Parts: sequence; C-alpha cells; structure tokens
Amino acid sequence: MAPLKGMPDGGEDFLKKLASMSPGVLCTLLLDTNLHTSIPFASEQLNALFALSPSEARTGLQTLYSRIHPFDMRRILRAFNRSRKRGSKWQAEFRYNHPTRGTIWIEGASIPERRPDGSMLWYGFLHEITEKKTAANALESERLRLKTLIQTIPDPVWLKDPEGRFLSCNAAFAELYDTDEDSLIGTTDFDYSSKEDALAFRSDDQLAMNSSGPIVREEWVTFRHSGRKALWETIKSVVRDTDGSIVGVLGVARDITDRHHLEVKLSERERYQKALLDNFPFMVWLKDTESRLLAVNQAYAKVAGQSSPDVFFGKTDNDFFPVELAEKYRADDREVLRTREKKHVEELIVNQSELCWIETYKAPVEVDGALVGTVGFARDITDRKRMEEAVFASERKFRTLAENAPDYIVRWDSAGKVLYSNPAVHQFMESLAHPGADFKHSIFSWNTAPGRIFADRFRTVLQTGIPDAADVTFSLKDGGQRHHHVRFVPEFDREGRIQGVLAIGRDITQRKIAEAALEESESRYRELFEHSSDCIFLLDVEDSRLRFAAANPACRFLRNWTGQTVIGQEADLHADAIALKMMQTCLTTAASIRFDETIEFSFQTHYLDTTLIPITKENGEVYRIIGISRDVSDARQVKEAERARMQAEAANLAKSEFLASISHEIRTPLNALLGFTGVLISECSNPSHRAYLRSMQTSGDFLLSLVNEFLDLASIDAGRIELRTDTFDLADLISEVQGYFASRFLEQGLSLRIDIAEEGLCMIQADRSRLRQIIVNLLDNALKFTQEGYVRLYVRTQKRNSGVSLLLEVEDSGMGIPENQRDRIFTPFVQIEREGMRVKSGTGLGLSIVRRLVIAMGGSITVDTSRSGGSIFRVEFEGLSGDEPTGDLPRFYTDSTFSERPPMTSGDFEMNRQGFIKKALLLREGIDFAEIEAFCSRTEQFASSISADYWKSWLRSMRQAAGFYDIASMETLWIELQEKTKPSS
Repeated sequence: MAPLKGMPDGGEDFLKKLASMSPGVLCTLLLDTNLHTSIPFASEQLNALFALSPSEARTGLQTLYSRIHPFDMRRILRAFNRSRKRGSKWQAEFRYNHPTRGTIWIEGASIPERRPDGSMLWYGFLHEITEKKTAANALESERLRLKTLIQTIPDPVWLKDPEGRFLSCNAAFAELYDTDEDSLIGTTDFDYSSKEDALAFRSDDQLAMNSSGPIVREEWVTFRHSGRKALWETIKSVVRDTDGSIVGVLGVARDITDRHHLEVKLSERERYQKALLDNFPFMVWLKDTESRLLAVNQAYAKVAGQSSPDVFFGKTDNDFFPVELAEKYRADDREVLRTREKKHVEELIVNQSELCWIETYKAPVEVDGALVGTVGFARDITDRKRMEEAVFASERKFRTLAENAPDYIVRWDSAGKVLYSNPAVHQFMESLAHPGADFKHSIFSWNTAPGRIFADRFRTVLQTGIPDAADVTFSLKDGGQRHHHVRFVPEFDREGRIQGVLAIGRDITQRKIAEAALEESESRYRELFEHSSDCIFLLDVEDSRLRFAAANPACRFLRNWTGQTVIGQEADLHADAIALKMMQTCLTTAASIRFDETIEFSFQTHYLDTTLIPITKENGEVYRIIGISRDVSDARQVKEAERARMQAEAANLAKSEFLASISHEIRTPLNALLGFTGVLISECSNPSHRAYLRSMQTSGDFLLSLVNEFLDLASIDAGRIELRTDTFDLADLISEVQGYFASRFLEQGLSLRIDIAEEGLCMIQADRSRLRQIIVNLLDNALKFTQEGYVRLYVRTQKRNSGVSLLLEVEDSGMGIPENQRDRIFTPFVQIEREGMRVKSGTGLGLSIVRRLVIAMGGSITVDTSRSGGSIFRVEFEGLSGDEPTGDLPRFYTDSTFSERPPMTSGDFEMNRQGFIKKALLLREGIDFAEIEAFCSRTEQFASSISADYWKSWLRSMRQAAGFYDIASMETLWIELQEKTKPSS
C-alpha cells in the first residue's frame, strides 16, 4: 500500500492502528494500468460490515459486488468514474444485502491519488448508516403526512407565541383575514380584529397558557379590514417544548355559521419542526461571532459524546473536541465570517477513536445585514466514500466477468439499440451461417429466424416488464446446429421505469442431446416393462388405499391380471390376503419388503418371489409402490442341485488325487506319440498321408491340453503347484498372446482389442508361464461365447509404495453371464448354458484353473456385466516387484487400425473375400506365397457366386480340417463349396 502524503515512516502501521480503532472500514482501492482493481489494504472491520474478510477482498470483489443493490449500482459507478477522470473525491450511499442482517445502508467516501505508474489509488472509509437512513425516511414520511394533513384541513389553524404574535397558520386561517400566511407571521390580533375581539383573544390565550387543558369558546369575531363578522368555535391550548417551557398557544377555529371546519396547524407544525430537529441524522449547530455555541441538535451532541444538546450553550469546540480539531473548526468559522461565503469541505478525521470522513457545510448568519454568527451542518460520509470506491470496483469487476464469461451477454436500450455485448457474442456470431452484420447495432436488424425470436421477446419484456426466456436454434457455417437458452430480463431506472433489456444466452446443445437420450432411455425402459418376463405392477396411494396404476403383460401369465381389468381398481379386489398384508406393511413402514407367494393358476402351482418397493415424497410419505414378482418354481430344484454339489465337493479331493496320478500316466505315452507324429510329418511326401498325420497331431495336441488342464487342476487342489519368479517385459507377453490368438479371431470374424494404459507397462517379477496361462484361458473363454463384435484386453501397471499393481481386464460383447450363475462358472467341469448360443467344446476347467492360479499368485478375480451387455473379467495383483518400462510398446499395440478394428460382419466377408483368402492362407505354415497368389487368381472367377454365409462355413471347415494345409486340399474344398452354391437350372 502506498504511504499517505505527508505521513512519516511507519505511516502504514499508523494507518492500521487508526483502522483498528474505527468502527467503520478503512481501505484502499487500486486501479492499475490494465484497469484491474484490487484492495491492497482493508481493516478487519470489513468482515463485520460486509461479511467479507480482507484476504477475500484482496483476491476478488465479486461477492461484494453481487450484494450491492442493483438500483444503486449506476449511481455508484458514475461517481467512481468521475473521481477517476477528475481526480475528485468519491462519495456515495448505497444499500448492501448482508448475508445475515439483510439490507443495510452504507455510506462511503474516498480521495483518489494518481500514482507515477499511471495507476489510481483511492483512500477510503466505509461506514454503516442504516439507523440514520431509517430515521430520516421515517421523519420524511411523518413530515409529508403532517403537511398533507394540515393543508387538507378545512378549518383555520394558528399558533401564537406567549406575547400574542402569530407564529404560524394554515391557508384557511389566512383567508379569513384576506392575506397570506407569511404576512400574518409576527403580527397580532390587534392588526386584524377589533380591539374588543383582540383583547378577548388575548385573555383566552392567557387562560389557555395557565390552564391544564384546552379551552373551548364560541365567540363573534369582527375582522377589522373587511368588516366581516363570523361566529367561531375555537379551541385553544398551550404548546410546550420538551422541557415543559411554553412555546405559545395553538388555536383551531370553526366557522359554525357556514359549517366550514378549521383545523389546527400551527401547533402541529411546531411539533413537526421540533421532531425534525431532534431526529435529524446530521449534525446542526449555531454559533455566534466568537464561535460560542448557541444551539446544537441531538446528532451533534452524540458525536461530541454528550447526552443532551443543552450542555453546549455558551461553550466552544475546545470544550468537546481535541485541540487540533477545535482550532481548525474555529479557523473555518473565521473564514466564513470574513468572506461571508458558504464553505463546503470533506475531510478525514478521528472521531471517538474512529477514522471517518466528514462533510461539512458552514454559512454566515446575517440579521439586517449584520453578521451575528455562523450556522453549520455536518454529516458522516465515510460509508458513502467507501461505497463510491466499492461501486467503481464493482463496475470494473462486472465488466471483467462479462468480458470473460462463456455465456454471451447483450444489453439494449428501450429502442433496441445495442449498449453492450461481450466478446462471446461476437465469437458466436462469426460461427453462424447468417451472422447478421448489423445485429451489433440494433436488435431489429437481424432478419433471420433467431433474430425474429430475439425481437419478439424483446418487445414482450419491454411491454410487460416481466423476464422471459426462449430456446433458440442457430445454424452454423459448417452445417451443424447449436441450441441456446436465452433469458431476457428488464432493466429499470431508479424510478422503476424500464430503460432497457438484458439478454444472457447459454449453449444447451449438450443438454438437448441428453434430453433426447433420456427420452430414448425412457422408451427402452417402457419396452422393458412391457416385455419383461417378471410380473411388474404399480400401486398408487389414495387416502391410504391402494389402487392399481399399471400392470405389464407378464402379470397375466403369473397372476391372471391384465391392465384392462385391474387398472383403477383397489388392490384388495385382486390380491390375496398375504399380498395385501405385505402391501399395507410397505405403505406404513415406507421400507422395501420381499416375501414368497404361492399362486394357484391354470391348474398349476406357481411359487413367486415378490418384492415391494415404496416410492416416497420429500416428506417421506409413500405415494406409489412398485411390485415385482418372479416365478421361482424351479428354485427347489436349484436347492437340490446345491445339496448335490456339496456332496460332490466331498469327493472332489479324492478325484483330484486320482486325476493327478492318472494324467501323469497318460501324458508320458502321449508325448511320445506326438513326437513321433511330428517326425513322420516332416519326412512324409504324400500329401494325403501328411494330412492324416496332421489330423492325428491336432487331436493329440487337444488331448494333451486336456491332460494338462487336469494336471493343473489336480496340482492346485492338492496344494502341489509351484510358482516361479521370472523378471520379464509384460509388453512382450501381451504381444505373444495376441499373436497366438490372431488367426482364431480373424477366422471367427471378431475384433481383438488391446488397450494399454497411457503410462505404459513395467518390467515385473512373477510366474510368466502362469500369467500367460491366465490371460490365454480368459481370452479363450471370451472367444467361445462371443458370436460377433469384439473381445477387449485392457492392461495397466502402476508403481506404488507397496510395489507394482497389475490390472487385467478381458471384456467381450457376447451374451453375458446371468448374475445368479456367476459363482458357478468357476466350478470345475461346469459350463453355463447361455440363451441362443450353443456351448462349444471344452472341459469346463479353464475358468476354474484361472481362479485358482490367481488366488495362488496372491491376486483377485471378479466378473461383471460390460457396457455392451457381455462379460468383463477383472484380475488384479498388488505388491509385485517391478521396474520402469523398457521402451516403446510393440507396434500392433498402438496401431489404432488393428486394435480398434470393428467386428467383421457378413457384409465384410462378401465385399472382401479375395483379400480375406490371402490373409487366411498366409496364416498356414509351409505354404509358398507364389502358390497362394496363383491359387487366388484361379479362384477369383468364382468369388461373385458365393454367399457370405457359405464363405464363413468354408473357412471354418478349413480350420477344423487341420491337415488340409496344401493348395490341392483347399482347392478341393473350394470346388465343393462352388458346387453347393450353384443356382438350380
């Protein structure tokens, strides 16, 4: 914070001390050369006044600006702007929406200082004037009411001093004497009435002054100037001040001759003036030429620390204020007396240990041209000064927000002329197909569909004064569309008149897309409701009674309910006693209930598992119940099967021991057979014999894999599995697995997607062969149960304090696994029957071995439903040893063309059969590429005559007939396929 002018070193500490002693807020406002505002310094009282700490104010003033009353903003901003341009003082009064106290009045004032670098610094003070404002408003309202009342009273009203001189009267009284009110002031009854009447009036006045209450008289009055006589009914009473001293006599007369009623005005006016002085929120005083105080008001007494204004009479400022201030006040008085001119100053003073801004007006008092003293008026403008500073900062803050807001903001005057538009408007207009070059000038110059909507809403808001909104669709240059929600708000001036319209537009394109998706989702749920095999019904609650609101078609087959027969009817007409009891329990407890039911229907007994789900309002009251009933008649069979499973597990250990022993005995001779078969294949030159030998070798490999699975399962169950610790590159392992499966995925028309986490893969220490076996078994399982679509392998490693974590996910787009079957899939020799899919060959040991291996290696495995409806297996290992990635991943991991290739469809086979032939043949070993090219060229003539389904069938035949790797055998299959697909003559 820059030091104050003339302040010695340590001025900042002095300023902080002053701020701590002040009930208001002392602060500085900095406007830098970039027109950015900040508050470098603010006293701690900022929090009490604005509910905003100084640290928050230093970081941003958005919260403070948002709480300022909008009708006060323009006035505050104009004052700040003038102060900045002219270097003049800033002051303002404004309303502030305090978070806990509601609306309060604040007065602020500040003095600007232009700094050498071009920035502006304001020294200001803010002070609350809520009580003053409230009193002033109440006083003004009272004055207006009194004035209106007195002026509307038809009866004459007057006020005399104790000497009988008129002090005040209303118009009706002045008319009686054919004169005006001002001319009557200072005269007596002797000037207008006969001597007799004047003496009578004087006697009544004295009687009234000596009486404890008002006196009432009826008397004839003769007006000396006009000679007119009138019979008056008068009421006179003494008027006293707050001290009990007699001020005068108040009279009210009624001309009972013509029944014109007169009202008392002078006394009321006197009391009003006195009340005005007592409640005036500013300091007022009167001094003689020696600066002795002749009169002060209550506000002056309060500032001087006194309880009554009477103690000031005859004293000077030295008796109540510090010497420095008292001498300054006396010097100002002498200057006013010397120059006979008014003096207006705004100054920063310390009042009762508080630093505040005071605005003072002093003027000379003359009587018959002679100076008799000075009159002064002063008010605390600290809050106004602070407000002026805050308003200026608020204006800058608002413009900063508007300039950087993503929503577009436009302001028009009442004629539709654009007053302001933020950069977002211009950026958006440039992207439109029909931007409307003149839109920046007037709302009526954009002759497009959106422009007409804008103009229509503008007129509506201007006419009604009510905010309006519209969803507008814009066409873009690139052919797309954007949807915007635009809100139109009227802007009012201080008198409440509409002076313009503010529009704020927000892009809701994504929301529109989401709404469309929601509508589609609702349609799907509606379809699910209609086609669900479970009985689903809705019950609405009406006066504690349950009525059917809906029932899906499945209710007809499980409960003999149809929507036509039950909707609108009470539940007790269709539900049995048990169900009704459960429905009432659900209604009263507002909790879900699950129970079993036995239904006799269509000569059959149905066992139902029913769940009742309450839907409640915000107050917890149930207004709807959802019922779901599922036929669980087969559950008993499942329980029997479970008991059988438990019995089977008892014999499982013995079986494992037997399998381990017998599998070793089988594998030894089988390995010998496979070895000799391989030797025969390499030495056999007869194609047919070699095909037979390859078939034997394939069957032997399959049998060996079964034996290995039996051995693995038996070893794991018997606890004899041995795990090695290998240090290997996980990327190489994944590459090896993908190469192993490439041909199988290609033949089946599926996509194998390999996803590697962005951070890459680590070198890890684990049993490489067992980890490979886990991945291969999971991919093999996914391949078996996925007819079309994809299989995805996701791999992620992360280094943590406890070691390296490894996550493997195998996801497929197949039929998925029912939730009630997920525990069974890990049971040995169990294969789940999936609806619409034939179970492929296998022993049912793959997933069982995977689970046992994962657990043995210290990991975990779970299965869930993927986003596509298929299955997703997750394997996680924690605390592995590892190292940083060794380098770049193999190409086919990051090649999006391969890893993200969509699933192959029948159309792909039809359109790409020649290219597919070459790819398929290249996977076979021992085939010369030139032979493949020659074969493909010879068979191209048949390509157009073969359907995609037969083509797929042929490829499967090639795969199954493992020995047909030679060209002659493939040509034989091709010719057979061609004969089958020839059109009949």
